[in-house]
Amino acid sequence: MPRRIRTWLAFALAPLAASLEVAMIQATVRPAGEGPTWIDAFLMWVPLASLDAYLLSYTLGLVGFAVLRALRRESIAAYAAVGAIVAGFVPLLFLFDGTMFAPKLALVVVAFALLGASVAVTFCAIRGPSESPIRPAPPEGA
Repeated sequence: MPRRIRTWLAFALAPLAASLEVAMIQATVRPAGEGPTWIDAFLMWVPLASLDAYLLSYTLGLVGFAVLRALRRESIAAYAAVGAIVAGFVPLLFLFDGTMFAPKLALVVVAFALLGASVAVTFCAIRGPSESPIRPAPPEGA
């Protein structure tokens, strides 16, 4: 499959990884008999989390992709770092009400950073390696 198609496919499917992770977490954090069932949790949380995941991926994630591509630093570690940094700053933007150093906010930032890194790693897995592993031999005179 051509790389361009894999890139489009990665942008279409990678944010769904965060949505499914949020839905799985929400379905398992409540005791049995309390709160929604697995199906209800997925029907409720996947659309809500998808809205945020796709919005962040198509705005800030696209900028990160363009920067890494221009710098020719396309690796899983670079994408994971950019995804974690971008997603980790999002709660700080919306929760800037004086509780900046609250322990709960730190946990939210870490959770968002992990979700951002997982989306970036999923993106890399779908997109594939940046270069062909088979390189031609250099010419004799070089």
